[in-house]
Amino acid sequence: MLKKVVLVFTGLLVVLLAAAGAAAWDVDDGTYQGKGSGYGGEVIVSVVITEGVISEIKVVEHNETPILSDAGFATTIARILAEQSLSVDTVSGATGTSQAVLDGVADALGIKQDVPDGTYQGKGQGYGGEVIVSVVVAEGIISEITIVEHNETPIISEAGFKTTIERILTEQSLEVDTVSGATGTSQAVLDGVADALANALAVEKVSESN
Repeated sequence: MLKKVVLVFTGLLVVLLAAAGAAAWDVDDGTYQGKGSGYGGEVIVSVVITEGVISEIKVVEHNETPILSDAGFATTIARILAEQSLSVDTVSGATGTSQAVLDGVADALGIKQDVPDGTYQGKGQGYGGEVIVSVVVAEGIISEITIVEHNETPIISEAGFKTTIERILTEQSLEVDTVSGATGTSQAVLDGVADALANALAVEKVSESN
């Protein structure tokens, strides 16, 4: 039986919280640890909550490529601290690393949120540029993923797209292996689906406030 998205995407679902100078996180003050999945494996982060806001984020352990990951870590952490939100852009050229930090912080703070049924678009960065995907959530699970637009090499990308989509739909998770020989294309699909789900939550948040 397929699990609901909220269960299988633990740590990948982004919650939108307003900072506005006020306490934005319903979490007791303290230091929490969480993990996300990067290109090189688990990225473990430490998150400090002080007076209801995130005051510090540190990357405790990772196996990412040092030089490439530095910008992803530093910029993503700076954005979270500045905006007091997990709804921040990932860093171009370090999308997976950035997402791992976002996932790790969400995991540390125990953030989970249902994705409402609907059709959502997201984008990831492939070899040839942006890969735009459409994601359909029906009855709490991902029922369909379609590649809307891309500039990847047709023959090489086809296997990456097809296999990655099949794995996500079967596992109902973004914690799936990329396709050998089409790693960048596979990662673009994973990033695109993650972005689409984040957009879904953004829509839900806006609806609730109206």
